[in-house]
Amino acid sequence: MLRPARMCRLDCIIPEESKSRLIEALHKKGITQIEFLEDSYLEENKIERDRPLERVTDISKLLLRIRKVIDSLSKFEIKPQANLVEDILGVDKIEKKKTKEMSYKEIVKLAESILKKTEEFAETRTKGMYELEMKRSGLTEKIKSYEHFETLDFKLEYTEESKYVYTVIGLIGGKDLILLKDELENKFGKEFLISEGGIFGNKVAVSLCVMKDRGEEFDSILREFGFERMRIEGKGRMKQILEKLRKELKEAGKERDRMESELKEIFEKYYGELLVTEEILGLEKDRCEIFASCGKTMKTVVIRMWVPRKNFVETEGIIKDETNRSCFIDYDLNPENGPILLENPRPLKPFEGLTRLFALPKYNEIDPTIIIAPTFCLFFGIMLTDAMYGLFLVIAGLMIRKSLGKYADSAKSGGVIVIGCGLATIFFGVLTGSYFGDFLANDMLGKTPQDIALWMDPMHNGNAMIFLLVVCGIGLVHLFSGYLFGAWDSLRRGEKKKALTNYISWYILLIGAVMIILTMFPAGNPLLPQIFMYPGAVIALVGIILLFMGVGFMIFIDLIGIVGSTLSYARLLAMSLTTAGIAVSFNFLARMVTGIPYVGIVVAVIIFIFGHLINILINSLGAFVHSLRLHYVEHFGTYYEGGGAEFKPFKENRKYTYV
Repeated sequence: MLRPARMCRLDCIIPEESKSRLIEALHKKGITQIEFLEDSYLEENKIERDRPLERVTDISKLLLRIRKVIDSLSKFEIKPQANLVEDILGVDKIEKKKTKEMSYKEIVKLAESILKKTEEFAETRTKGMYELEMKRSGLTEKIKSYEHFETLDFKLEYTEESKYVYTVIGLIGGKDLILLKDELENKFGKEFLISEGGIFGNKVAVSLCVMKDRGEEFDSILREFGFERMRIEGKGRMKQILEKLRKELKEAGKERDRMESELKEIFEKYYGELLVTEEILGLEKDRCEIFASCGKTMKTVVIRMWVPRKNFVETEGIIKDETNRSCFIDYDLNPENGPILLENPRPLKPFEGLTRLFALPKYNEIDPTIIIAPTFCLFFGIMLTDAMYGLFLVIAGLMIRKSLGKYADSAKSGGVIVIGCGLATIFFGVLTGSYFGDFLANDMLGKTPQDIALWMDPMHNGNAMIFLLVVCGIGLVHLFSGYLFGAWDSLRRGEKKKALTNYISWYILLIGAVMIILTMFPAGNPLLPQIFMYPGAVIALVGIILLFMGVGFMIFIDLIGIVGSTLSYARLLAMSLTTAGIAVSFNFLARMVTGIPYVGIVVAVIIFIFGHLINILINSLGAFVHSLRLHYVEHFGTYYEGGGAEFKPFKENRKYTYV
């Protein structure tokens, strides 16, 4: 707590023949991070980079084949529609299947077995469906083109040149057709025939016929008028050809549907098993490929790993057991840097996600989760400030935790955060007398929220100014807690000057400023005698000098910034008044419509329910965002940098199975 988990680094040299057993044991345990050895380290120690296990080739081929089958079947997968909450929390509702630990031979046997049942069948049906789809596409295009000429009653055998006549079919613009007829009458008199078919847009389907010996002259005229010649495959009349094509299209569709139905049967029978097999193969592939991060000599393998200090003895035992104690282990229990694993008590664990949203702390930096957990809920509760809204959030949090928590840890954490925020909202709702705004006080008890508030209603008379002073005071404490943590962190690292000039100096300045203010306030009867003004001024001056030694001329910006940051906490009051004001407004609207004959009560209930539901959703989102901002911008700005690299354990990440 207050710092990321302490790490230790292990460099171990093990026999070549033991590496597979050791990696498998570490992978299943999932408590170590295997580090990639840089080329410079390998060159310095005159060792080579290790290679993945040879069997990775076979595993990769099996994975490729399995994934090809899955791709062909995945179109039948119907995933349950995720709601907004599930999307935000990243929840996939997947019921995991129980499996057992398998050896490499058992994994290969499992993969080959499922492939034997599905691969050839899925491949032939997929290929057949693709060919039929291409055929259907071609037939559809043909039918679409040929339909232009369906009403033309002639045989296709008569098109182009015959013994005596020359016939063509095609499309021509409506206006061009009129001009073409006139031109043909001028050139050919009555020695030509023209038949018109369907009209499509601005084109007309036509067939034209002239004597064979005048074909070239005829073609020249057609080109002049933009005639689009069509070549149609087949014999017989157009209606017969189209009937045949439509029949072929229908049969191709039936055949495709039959293949799709057969493919769907395979999906229903084997798809889940395929996903399980893919996952098991993927885990085996990870174990094979991890050796590319390691070094090797002729007969040994060099592995560097990070492990939390609390797991050091256990990890050391695994290495010795899996190598029959034929190993050399070099370790550093106090590294200067390391990957970041947040380690907080169970109640604070869910709030680690809020820290990650900003950035993980550096290895020797403070973990701010212990601050975020209570103050995030505190600020949220102040901004929402309604006991019934808080109760709604608590119920929602419990439902999220119970219904979605079994699928994802993020849902468990999200549920806890919502419950915490709900409890804080109930607390401040009781303090301010807000229960669905003024509903309980006004409509149920005939009083005002101020009458039932354990503290005060911020909307009553001049209470808003008192509330403003309180939230700004809370903000000042929140900001200065950051300076306290910064000082503690600097002293822990031996940076005494930085602790004094950058952090403790703010407290010295604050003490001096408070002493000066108390000698003048309240007017006429100050809390401190006038004589304390001069020591206060000296103390404040000392604080300013120390600050100047720490940050130089940036002191002027920092002094203005501390005032601005403190006033930024006024958003707590603004959001509180907004929530209460909207709630009161919807209650007022509901009261207004109750006098409408017959439907007044029904309309009032609808306005009340939907109005308060909208208020909860919108202002809960606002409270969440502004609470984060007060931490990320104002509070973190005093001491926290972040930028640590996350600890990524080498472990079995299972989505579809569990052992």
